[in-house]
Amino acid sequence: MLSKRSSRLFNILYLFVAAFLAAGILAAFVSPKETLVLYPQKGVAAHLFSDSAEPQGASAVSWVDRTSTFYECRIAYGLPSPYCGIVIKYKNPRSKNYDFPDYFEFGDGRAIDLSGYDGLQISYEYSGKNKVLRFYMRNSKVLPRSDAEYDRVPYLITDFEIKGNTAYIDFGQIEVAQWWINRFNPPEDLRRPKFDSVFELGVNFPSEPVEGVHRIKLREILAVKSVISRTALVAWIALSVAAGLLLFAAQTYLRRKGQMHGDEGVDRELNCPNRTGVKAAAERTFPVETPNMYVMAVGLGCAARTDKVLETEALKKCAAAIAKELRSSDLFGRWERAEFVIISRINRDNLDSLIVRLVSSVQSSAGDGATQVSMKIGVTEAKTGESFDDARERAEQALVQAQQSERATWELL
Repeated sequence: MLSKRSSRLFNILYLFVAAFLAAGILAAFVSPKETLVLYPQKGVAAHLFSDSAEPQGASAVSWVDRTSTFYECRIAYGLPSPYCGIVIKYKNPRSKNYDFPDYFEFGDGRAIDLSGYDGLQISYEYSGKNKVLRFYMRNSKVLPRSDAEYDRVPYLITDFEIKGNTAYIDFGQIEVAQWWINRFNPPEDLRRPKFDSVFELGVNFPSEPVEGVHRIKLREILAVKSVISRTALVAWIALSVAAGLLLFAAQTYLRRKGQMHGDEGVDRELNCPNRTGVKAAAERTFPVETPNMYVMAVGLGCAARTDKVLETEALKKCAAAIAKELRSSDLFGRWERAEFVIISRINRDNLDSLIVRLVSSVQSSAGDGATQVSMKIGVTEAKTGESFDDARERAEQALVQAQQSERATWELL
């Protein structure tokens, strides 16, 4: 179990991680946006089109007001899927047709790299009975120079609902039109949308539009991206989650370790003081001013014949057996996994009998034979004015000597 101080520290760290994560999530929604005007702008050709160019096409399109990009589509079902819309093409500033708004030839085109943008913001007005419009664009590193080349450029589409006067086109929702894939059976690379060389875009209707009059005024098209990129946001959020998991793992580890070396000073496994508890209690006693204060380092060997569970149970029995032989004024606690500390004020004449009782009691605790228990003790008398750490280190040295001896159960140093 962690101390209140450690728990507070972890809680503060968790708050920092949560705040960092919340900032990343908030940034994903309210991050400042950077925009690029795609329409209207100089060097753009805006053309209207409809299925009237085909033998059985019955739809028509016309300008209501060219200066405000206000046009009218009259959808009629001469074809199974009538169409009508507007296409916007970008011209190279070096083109001889650059300054002629509605004139465009193959070879005039230029491409715009939109790969760093998240999507498009379209501002428009619509009147009619359709509930959905279609946005489309074309992208190619090599600009087409003929109708045949143009037809083989991937046709990228997405539909958007008509709500209010604006629509956001998320690039993640755009796909290559299935009819184009079916027609040209392109390689896998061309079946995925790309936005690094966009040379035209436009608005038309999905399949089977509502018959009748539709009026559309195209006000503005903007490319939009967050100042903080998606990659950075993903890294930000991933880092927050990783930090939270790392904190949780550290807290869990310390809680488990706290069973032996817990910050609260209690060994949860054996229900006795742990190292922290022993040191805290010893600080109230040391340095001693009178003789007959003994520090004992007790080493237990519990070799289980079956598994670690029995070994732990044996340690519990041994610890209980030792505690039973001590007085309430004595201090007994766990220092390491199988090493304990005893601090006792006792006359030298009674020290031998105490150790005999301790050894006998521990050996009796393993009476069922499931474990083999051995016990070695290092003993030292604390010197006047000596710190607990110095006395314990000397007791530790005595324990090492006892453990190295085949006969001696305990050593006094």
